[in-house]
Amino acid sequence: MAEQEEQQQPLIPNSYWAGEEAVFKAFTEFRREKPMCFVCSAFTGVLFACLLWMLLRVSTASCTVESFNVHWVLPEVAAAAKVEEKFERATEQNTNLTGLDLDLLGVWWMDGNPLIQEQLVSFAGSHGSPPYPTVVKVPFSNRRHWSWSDSFVGRFIVAYYALTEPATPKHEFEFANNSYANIVPLADVFDDNNIFGFSYLGKNEWDRVDTYILRRVVYGNGTATPFWDEFLNWYTNLFPNGRIIVQVSDNQCLRRCQYFLLCSMCNLIC
Repeated sequence: MAEQEEQQQPLIPNSYWAGEEAVFKAFTEFRREKPMCFVCSAFTGVLFACLLWMLLRVSTASCTVESFNVHWVLPEVAAAAKVEEKFERATEQNTNLTGLDLDLLGVWWMDGNPLIQEQLVSFAGSHGSPPYPTVVKVPFSNRRHWSWSDSFVGRFIVAYYALTEPATPKHEFEFANNSYANIVPLADVFDDNNIFGFSYLGKNEWDRVDTYILRRVVYGNGTATPFWDEFLNWYTNLFPNGRIIVQVSDNQCLRRCQYFLLCSMCNLIC
């Protein structure tokens, strides 16, 4: 009889099935209480992939962003390398400041700018007319008018401006006379009430009051000023790759599209 009772014992104890039932019940309750958990996980994965894609595009975008050797800002060096002039210096031909006795020609270095990823600026395209006080409008955001370091931070700043600001706004300099102006900022990182001073220091220098000194590094005729070598030494010590980037198109659609799609697709869309 003992042998028969032993043979009648189930191969899998009832306690095992009870445990399995409890696990299944708990899983069912979990799914009932949190039905969106798996959807959320999938959404998070897609979002993460999109973020990685955007970071990749910020680092490599080239539809409207061009990287080049900082030495090529000087026309004679660019000519020796058999490349076109890469930065649009202000000249008598591309500015209209007649009668204002303002010399803003050439290329200028923002020496002491706390945002070290931004360095060079051109007043090309600026226009204003007498008498004083008067407003001089300057298209700093136009193609090849502003430079950034060829680094991730520099490229991120370019992307930020492209996605948040118009492509070709005009910065307004409210000149009281030919030696002082107030600058009305455009970027939304500044408060609307902020006004920046702009004060004449000498032939090749303007004081961006309490911020930095604007020093001319290239004259309007394309030759180097006494500050050119100082700028080069400063830049190459800070950014050893010696490369800067500029926007090369005023097409706002392209400037923005390049951070989401490949250039071939953006060219079709824009």
